[in-house]
Amino acid sequence: MQLTVLGRYGAYPAAGGACSGYLLQDGDTNLLLDCGSGIVSRLQNFCSWTNLSAIVITHFHADHYLDLYPLRYALQLSKFNKRKDKLLVLVPPGGDIELTRIFSNEESKKSFADPFLFREIGSEEERIGSLQLNFLQVNHPVPTYAVKVRNNNCQLVYTSDTSFHGQLIDFSKGSSLLLAESTLRNEDEDRSELTGHLTAGQAGELASIAGVKKLMLTHFWPEFSLEQYAKEAGETYGKEVIIAEEGESYWID
Repeated sequence: MQLTVLGRYGAYPAAGGACSGYLLQDGDTNLLLDCGSGIVSRLQNFCSWTNLSAIVITHFHADHYLDLYPLRYALQLSKFNKRKDKLLVLVPPGGDIELTRIFSNEESKKSFADPFLFREIGSEEERIGSLQLNFLQVNHPVPTYAVKVRNNNCQLVYTSDTSFHGQLIDFSKGSSLLLAESTLRNEDEDRSELTGHLTAGQAGELASIAGVKKLMLTHFWPEFSLEQYAKEAGETYGKEVIIAEEGESYWID
């Protein structure tokens, strides 16, 4: 399974960057985790939207879903990259109604939803091509889901946006890669529960307790030092920490 980081910033991107978006590829399966601002542009360097197997939107904060709007136009209006079937989008409960409300007026409701097949995230396992997906609701101001993605050889867990809690430890245990948000620095820990975000140190602690093989940090605040994030996470993880690099692909085994 291969992970390509399309965007790594929370709230708003740094110059030349993009918000949350991660492409997982396994054989002919192409799964997009989140679709924040800038992701549709980056996606086309690695995979055509016509070849996407599905999208997971982990929650309804704009840095995780905003590029569904230009993707809608690409799916509807492209003359040369036609898609024959609707694109499956897994969303938190009520997500199809929420997205239609955000992006549509009374006249355009049908046209926004037309290229997508919305399905609510639930407790049951989802099968997307060769990949198996499980979900865990995490701690954030709006309903938000961590995602576990497995094939026959490896397992990735993406925390999405969350503060630290015990269920996430069990959910992440034994993962080949933990893709963990680390919006906050250790000095910001008093804001963790209120904002629903991990500090870098908490991300490292989560990875250590869960016994994951590798830890990759993402969802950075654009004004904070990446070196500081890596240092603080490494102190609690006890191993080398990977900083998500936009445009880079990583083999997971």
